[in-house]
Amino acid sequence: MKSKKQKVKTPLTIEDVEKQIRDHYLSRDYKLEKDQSEGDEKWGFNVSIFSEHKSKELYVVFRSESVVEDIRFKSNTFKKLFKKAIKHFDLQRRKKA
Repeated sequence: MKSKKQKVKTPLTIEDVEKQIRDHYLSRDYKLEKDQSEGDEKWGFNVSIFSEHKSKELYVVFRSESVVEDIRFKSNTFKKLFKKAIKHFDLQRRKKA
């Protein structure tokens, strides 16, 4: 009898969240700095995490020359917090596609 291999899930990290945010804005036709030409809009985002006992908050601020967006996510664990943020930006990116 063959034993089933169990998938080992790696924990979500802030890097996973940042990658999803970056991919979202790239899907909105923003370009990475290294790929920008002179006429392309400059942009960037900042991710801040605030933590208290059983209260976590992730705050994303996106800025470009013409747009400012701020988005907040709240949860009681980092895992749920990161999942919420990743899901949000993934859904937004898919809407664009």
